[in-house]
Amino acid sequence: MNFKIFKNHYEKIEVKENNNIVLNQVLISICIVTYNHKNYVSKCLDGILMQQTNFDYEILLGEDASTDGTREICIEYAKKYPDKIRLFLHHRENNININGSPTGRFNFLYNLYTAKGKYIALCEGDDYWTDPYKLQKQVDVLEKNTNVSLVYSNAKIISDNKGDYVDDEYFYSENYPSTPIKNQAFFLKNNFALLSVSIMFRKEFLGAKELELMRKFAVGDLPLHFIFSGKGDFYYINEPMVVYNDHGQGISKTFSKLKRNLLNYKQMNWLLPYIKNENIKWFNYFCHTYLIKPIFNAFFNEVIRNKNKKISIKQFMFIKSKHLKLRYCYYIVKLIVYKLKP
Repeated sequence: MNFKIFKNHYEKIEVKENNNIVLNQVLISICIVTYNHKNYVSKCLDGILMQQTNFDYEILLGEDASTDGTREICIEYAKKYPDKIRLFLHHRENNININGSPTGRFNFLYNLYTAKGKYIALCEGDDYWTDPYKLQKQVDVLEKNTNVSLVYSNAKIISDNKGDYVDDEYFYSENYPSTPIKNQAFFLKNNFALLSVSIMFRKEFLGAKELELMRKFAVGDLPLHFIFSGKGDFYYINEPMVVYNDHGQGISKTFSKLKRNLLNYKQMNWLLPYIKNENIKWFNYFCHTYLIKPIFNAFFNEVIRNKNKKISIKQFMFIKSKHLKLRYCYYIVKLIVYKLKP
């Protein structure tokens, strides 16, 4: 699906772009998706605008018709920095629904389709960058290492009581393997954990087929990481150059962890073309360890908490494969044996 077909299919109301003087030839496109981020988006934009580089970059700012004043802040920044910011004013009517829920996927893909840069960096409107040389450091890695498809860094986590993390902790611990080049097997063995706010990747590997795949996935950054793992190595910069705000209100948090894992498991087969043959066993390991087991753990926890309450069949509407049903039976037996243990 090319950009024209994409717009014809999903753009019910035309997206408006601000009048700007951004150069046509830029090295980096920074893609921002923002919706109801009034308390965060200024810090996000300031962290990008402070970047010190020896190249030109553009900021693709997709504002998704916020109701809290975020749009007005974005317009103000776009007027102040017309040489840097291309502001796209979106409409809720264009939202792509996934599993019956509206998402920011149209906004996200619109940015990717219109990016002019050789490289792309991501930053959600509620996250921000703290290192003024983040872009320069990551570009230097990609320019010097042609075998690297994606570069990422450590990140500081700021979490409220609705998030998943402890306040002020770093995403990667001190004992996280710091060998610069990481291959696909490494990530499959280590939960493939990447924070999108920290990554930069080569645009050349993101074709129409890959963008279409990202449109269908329940969690948009998951296929992106797998796609690029099949295109080359990943490079880790062991510096906390960004901040991830784990406030429990992001789009992925609208799904329970159980539902998220069910959705991801249902769609994992779509990623097989990007898994190198020698890593199929690690792909199966990833699916089992980080998707199947949490599904059953979440299910059993709910059963234990609600002994007299039946679990809705809707929670398991995606369990259709014989393989998963066999695993399900295995864990039921395992649980029963554990419970009957003296």
